[in-house]
Amino acid sequence: MLFRAAIRGYFDEAGALLDESEIEHIVPATRLVALELGIRFLADHLIGDRWFPIAEPAGNLVRCRVQLSLVREIEERTDELCAIVRRAAVRTRRARRGSTTADALRFRIDGGRART
Repeated sequence: MLFRAAIRGYFDEAGALLDESEIEHIVPATRLVALELGIRFLADHLIGDRWFPIAEPAGNLVRCRVQLSLVREIEERTDELCAIVRRAAVRTRRARRGSTTADALRFRIDGGRART
């Protein structure tokens, strides 16, 4: 599954920087981004395809439908997707135990300010 691969890659690189709230919002945020893109493609279609170039007539309407289909699939599989995220988070925590790499990276990003 593409989602699983994307989440694993994301957590491999940035997982140690995420707090619990950020982790729990990954799936809802993914749904929201797909919904926003669907709305933007539809709006662009309705105003004459000014923002997103199209190769075929109604190209942005097709894009809109694809994004809304993705939203529906995310909604139908939310529990499964959340489980994938949780497994990736646990895997990352286990792999990073005792590692100072995440702490060093966090220091560069937020200047060493502790997260609450």
